[in-house]
Amino acid sequence: MDQARDEVRIMTVHAAKGLEAPHVFLVDGSKEIASASQQPAFAVWAEAGGPLAGRDVLVWTKGAAPCAISEALKARREALAGDEYRRLLYVGMTRAKDTLTVCGMIGIRSKTDGKWHASVHAALGGTGHVATLQSPLGFSFMRYSRSGPATGVSLPADKPVLPKPAAPEAFSFAPLPPEPEAPRPFSPSAAA
Repeated sequence: MDQARDEVRIMTVHAAKGLEAPHVFLVDGSKEIASASQQPAFAVWAEAGGPLAGRDVLVWTKGAAPCAISEALKARREALAGDEYRRLLYVGMTRAKDTLTVCGMIGIRSKTDGKWHASVHAALGGTGHVATLQSPLGFSFMRYSRSGPATGVSLPADKPVLPKPAAPEAFSFAPLPPEPEAPRPFSPSAAA
């Protein structure tokens, strides 16, 4: 939240470069770091030795049968995507002035290896300032504290929990009147 402007800004990590905020939420989606849909149709292969040494060769990668060259290109693409993914985590983490929340979503087929949440958990897991807490909504989360033992979160006394809103009035579910018929389409032959 930008308190100077009394607003909450939602932005990508790229757009947040150079900015700082008191509270930062890093939300990691469940998509793959380097998915096959992001694979380019062609890639440049520079062979170190052999008959093509010193020459750049265009290699078709979409739907190609696995071979040593296509596997090496895939591994290089995945490594570069992973490096960029970790750089974005670093940039996002360094935007926080007071609190940083790293969260995300894990789908049924999602891999958790290397995700921002797993990376932060692996890095901070042995710090000794960790508490597993239960939210009022039923999910658990971990809280890390750099200044001392992590404690639970409680609402201030001057901010009571708001009651659930009432169900909408019955009149809001009344059927709408039928739409009027559309006019006949204009045709030049009917104008004469």
